[in-house]
Amino acid sequence: MHPWVVAYQADLRSKGRKGNSVRGQGYIAQDFMDWLGTLPKFQSSEVSAISLYALTYHDVSDYLKVLKRKVLSGETTENSASHTSTITLSFLRFCRKRFGLQDVVRDLTGLPQGETIDWWIPAPHQIKHFFEVVMEYSPMPEMHFCLFGTMYLLGLRPGEALGFQWEGVDVEGGEIEFLAKGGKWNRMPLIGPLKDSFKDLQKLQGKNTGDVFTTCSGEKMSNRYMHMVFRMFATISGWPHDSFPRVFRHAFCTHLLLETGDYLRVNRLARHSKLNTTERYVHVTQQHYQDAADIIQKTLRLPSSIGGDFDADSCTAAYC
Repeated sequence: MHPWVVAYQADLRSKGRKGNSVRGQGYIAQDFMDWLGTLPKFQSSEVSAISLYALTYHDVSDYLKVLKRKVLSGETTENSASHTSTITLSFLRFCRKRFGLQDVVRDLTGLPQGETIDWWIPAPHQIKHFFEVVMEYSPMPEMHFCLFGTMYLLGLRPGEALGFQWEGVDVEGGEIEFLAKGGKWNRMPLIGPLKDSFKDLQKLQGKNTGDVFTTCSGEKMSNRYMHMVFRMFATISGWPHDSFPRVFRHAFCTHLLLETGDYLRVNRLARHSKLNTTERYVHVTQQHYQDAADIIQKTLRLPSSIGGDFDADSCTAAYC
């Protein structure tokens, strides 16, 4: 593996990224290095010895075109190409900052994600049923409520929740400090039932240091263990078999927008740096369609049933 890729992975770990994420991003960066090794000007060197100081803006642009061609030929999906391009550009920005690489990225952006992603987003009543299942079937209901509750009520990423330490939990003041994506420390209020739930969980564990979320044996809860527990509750709740814990963050953004209609507020509370990132987390649900139909019906004064009177004049006037 190229030494700059190794340094990139070390940087990701220092920012709190988990093992699978670090390895995956490292493989993507190394794939880019392997592709560079096929270019005439780099072929005289071993891939591990390629000097990126010879890299140009046009080389990176050509690589993005290669990814586009793979999508068109069916070799990869739009979403996989989008992820690969974004990570590759992130790796090159890291190289510029760490090793003084020239700006070979400039105005380049990652490839867009496919428009056909059909996310299933649970309705509020389905979220409520999920937590009822947790309280009924979980061997550690307080812990699992706090874990999944912070993902939905605070919009946290699964990895952020798993990293909670008791040193950062102020159960009396109702606040929690945690290591967020990008290696930044965030402080958020424990809203709703979370404050009392964390109090109960701390009493049960009898400690105020160390990991908050652990297994029955007291070990730190892994990402794989969390997925296993989530899948059990989701199955009992009747959720789709392909749903994952990150659906809570998507539901947080979607439901918040439904209630407020304020994209900027959702963007700030989800801690997104760009509005177009927030757009990927907000999904059209059945409630969106219902709300749109209600608005149209009120605007055009449509009858609520077929047997009602249809006022064509009022419909025409609504557009005048």
